[in-house]
Amino acid sequence: MAPDNVSILEIGVGAGAFRALVSRRCRYLGADLSPLDPETLPLDLDLDPLPPGTVDVVVMLGVLEYLRAPYQALRKACASGRRALFSYCCLKAGADRARIVRKRRERRWINDWTRDELIANAERAGWRLAREEPFNEEDDFYQAIFMAEPSADK
Repeated sequence: MAPDNVSILEIGVGAGAFRALVSRRCRYLGADLSPLDPETLPLDLDLDPLPPGTVDVVVMLGVLEYLRAPYQALRKACASGRRALFSYCCLKAGADRARIVRKRRERRWINDWTRDELIANAERAGWRLAREEPFNEEDDFYQAIFMAEPSADK
């Protein structure tokens, strides 16, 4: 989902697993709320603007669940990237919502979108879903990696 020789802004570098996969074949810039090394920019996605300029791919893996303003994060990414790659652990509809939300809070996830809500919010932020790859599933969530492109009316 991240081709060679593209510019990448990864928000939420964490321990650097994605960086290790792409940094030798792409122009890579990483940002995180708690940078683990000097190469990573400090960034609070809920509060801070993204670095200036445009990149080919904005990557947010395992980030949106922890944000107070995930829709605004998707908007920021759309203004900065020609493509987005993000994951989300979607709330499963139809189950005991109180139990599921309690499990999400135990994981420190602070928002609760279903898959349909995620896609609707991404589209409202200016993205068009181009690809979805299921990644993980538990009794309380469905996780996928989504690739999105700017919608025609961006």
